Amino acid sequence: MNWQRSILKDNAKISLHNCYWVSFAVSLVATLLSGGIFSIYSSFQHLVKKLHDFQDGLFLRNEWSGADFSWHHSFGFFPTISSILALLTLLVAIFIGAAMMVGASRYYLHKRFGDTHFSTLFSGFQQSWGNTVGVLFTTNLFIFLWSLLFIVPGIVKRYQYYYVDFLLADNPSLTGKRAREISWMLSDGEKGRLFLFDLSFFWWYILVGLTSLITLGLSVSFLMPYVESARAELYIYVRDRAIQMNQLNPAELCLQPANSQPQ
Repeated sequence: MNWQRSILKDNAKISLHNCYWVSFAVSLVATLLSGGIFSIYSSFQHLVKKLHDFQDGLFLRNEWSGADFSWHHSFGFFPTISSILALLTLLVAIFIGAAMMVGASRYYLHKRFGDTHFSTLFSGFQQSWGNTVGVLFTTNLFIFLWSLLFIVPGIVKRYQYYYVDFLLADNPSLTGKRAREISWMLSDGEKGRLFLFDLSFFWWYILVGLTSLITLGLSVSFLMPYVESARAELYIYVRDRAIQMNQLNPAELCLQPANSQPQ
């Protein structure tokens, strides 16, 4: 019962029919509230620096100095602010980004079955927010620590924990240990295929990179509905496969009452 990348992508496109712009809004807001607003500032800062360098190259400093104004003086405080924003970005990513990630994953899971309520994005704050923050923080910490050994172990860990956000979207009360165990089981023997699945979006990400300066880094929000819809299709497939093979109890993921017996 192997999944096929082309079928998952086709299903993702179908699921976006008539709801792409709602999905785009979900991805955009999730990006902004997860620290993307600081990325916009950084892009703006970079653009200003380029303009400042360009100004110096054309020897236009005297014109600004005559008005007692210069790009250098106006934006000389940026390094200090950048340091503060770097810390804020980290804190936002930990405490707000986690809820945004799980809320967005829950939206894409529900969208697959016709529920396209934008408010689903914020459900991560309403359901076991503290657990969500703890689980994703420890999971990302494990991936980071493994990456310190060598690049490959970090990549392996990333794909072992590939489904943690979707598992929390199904059941936000899952412990970190259990969420990682289930994700490990779902990805067992398929980490290489998961890598190729992500790699199949490579040229889309290249396009995003080429347009990021123009869009202040927000062009990725146009791509995310497609990518996350495909990931949701994949998760639903491997989740249901594990349930059918009696490897996973659907009640554990809140897919049926706890006192019900799996079919």
